[in-house]
Amino acid sequence: MKFICLVLSNLQVAELSVILLKITSCYGKLLRIMYLGFKKNNMKAVSTYFLLALLPLVMSCNQTDNDSKNTLKSTDVLKKECYVAVDSLDTAKLNLDYLRSGDVTGTLVIDYADKRKNDGKLKGKFRGDTLFVDYTFKLSAKNPVVYKNPLALLKTDGKLILGVGQIETTLGRSYFVKNVPIDYRQVKFIFGAAECAVQPKP
Repeated sequence: MKFICLVLSNLQVAELSVILLKITSCYGKLLRIMYLGFKKNNMKAVSTYFLLALLPLVMSCNQTDNDSKNTLKSTDVLKKECYVAVDSLDTAKLNLDYLRSGDVTGTLVIDYADKRKNDGKLKGKFRGDTLFVDYTFKLSAKNPVVYKNPLALLKTDGKLILGVGQIETTLGRSYFVKNVPIDYRQVKFIFGAAECAVQPKP
């Protein structure tokens, strides 16, 4: 309030009149009261009505900011990465989406030469340089059974190493056994970066 009074006290009557006339006509009645208060040196009244005149503008700015924030969703994809790994006649393709929430989602297809392929989705988060995910997949499109296993991928030198760990199942859910280290040396798949396929526009 003191700041508004200071600003108004430094303005000439003519300057204040020009400013008031430029404001939209819907404030005409309010501005008239402000002008009369200024001529009578009633600074308290002028300051009060000046703040009231600015209130809709402030609210409009806040609404704009809120609308802008609301357009940012936690599921927004910030970055995409694609990888391919080959072990003898077996091939694995991994696609990752980095979400605004910090989660990582994607797909993993492992095509084995001598058995049915694994085709599914994954979701998880990075802990340090290691991506821990739950991998939900089927062995074939005709098989209705859905499997879910934990996976750990160590990111190093631009590659992702699919670790091998001991898994236990409790109440229908599989976990890595605690206090048993995951092996990233004797592994089957080491994923190298690959170009992501262009997605067709809807």
